[in-house]
Amino acid sequence: MVSEVWYLLRKDLLLELRRMHHLNGMLLFVLGTVFMCFLSFQPGLEPEKWNALFWIIQLFAAVHATGHSFSGEHPNRHIYYYSIASPGAILLSKTIYNFILLFITGMGSYGVFWLLLGSPVSNVPGFIVTIVIAALGFSSILTLVAAIAWRSEHHFSLMAILSFPVMYPFMIALIKTSLIWVGNGGAQSLPGLMLLLILISFLALALAFILFPYLWKE
Repeated sequence: MVSEVWYLLRKDLLLELRRMHHLNGMLLFVLGTVFMCFLSFQPGLEPEKWNALFWIIQLFAAVHATGHSFSGEHPNRHIYYYSIASPGAILLSKTIYNFILLFITGMGSYGVFWLLLGSPVSNVPGFIVTIVIAALGFSSILTLVAAIAWRSEHHFSLMAILSFPVMYPFMIALIKTSLIWVGNGGAQSLPGLMLLLILISFLALALAFILFPYLWKE
C-alpha cells in the first residue's frame, strides 16, 4: 500500500508542478481577499478580528482546493485507478496531496497577512504548528466530503452544503487555539484544544477509510 500511495502522490505532485493552476488559483484568491481586507480595514485590525478573518479565508481556500480532489479527473482515469490501487491508497494519497497544498497555502496566507495587515501573533512557532494541524484537519475532513460529493452531479454545491456543518466544531477549536498564540486566550486550555483538533482530524481520516471503499466500488 505504501508504494501505491507514493506513486499516486508523486503523480498528483508532478501534475501540479506542471500546471500549477490549483496552487496559483488559491494563492491568488488569498492575495485578492486579503488585499480587499487591507483596503476595507484601516488603519488595522484588532487581534480577534485578524484571527477570525485569517481562518475564514483559509476555510474557503480549503474548500476550493479539495473540491477538485476527485471531480477534477476524467472518469476513465478513476477506472484505471480502480484496477491498479486499493481504495485506501487512493484516499490517503489524495489526503496527503491536499495536506501539502493547504500547508503551502496557509503559510503563504500568513505571509500575505503579515505584509498587508500586520501580525498580532506573539508566538509564531506555535501559530505555525496550528497551521500544520489545520492543514491536516482540513485535508482529512474535506477529502472525505469531496469523495461523497463526487458521486453527485452537482458536486460543488453538495461540497459546500456538507463541508460547513462538518467543519464548524473544528473551526471553533481552531480559532480558540490560535487566539492563545495571539495572546488573547487562556493558555491553560491549550493542551485540550490541541488534542481536540488532532482527534477530530484523525477521526475524520478513520471514518474516510471506512466509508471510501463503498463509495469507490459504486
